Amino acid sequence: MQGMTTLRLSASEQVYRDAITRGALTGPCPLCEKEAIQTFMHWRLVQNDFPYDRIAHKHDMLIPKRCVTEADLSPEERAELFELKRGAVNDMYDYLIEALHKKKSIPHHFHIHCITPKE
Repeated sequence: MQGMTTLRLSASEQVYRDAITRGALTGPCPLCEKEAIQTFMHWRLVQNDFPYDRIAHKHDMLIPKRCVTEADLSPEERAELFELKRGAVNDMYDYLIEALHKKKSIPHHFHIHCITPKE
């Protein structure tokens, strides 16, 4: 990734930056309001509004139903996450990406990026 400062194409990165400037990531949690693509007991798959289109053909996010940090996941949420990574999510995507805390745009709602790469 030498020389790559973002996983988004230039136009997509600008849309993302404009959304941040407009306050799209402040106020009510934007992940809590997302419509689910698929729902599980403790988790939901949601479409990423700002996909990593430089690398991804398909880019969704796996989020807990509760607005919670990774540290505050319940044992039940952790167990289901493990199962999803071995089953349903494993069957639909090729990679899971988690930004480290310094790069998380929504640190208060844990989320994992589910990626199918471009060829």
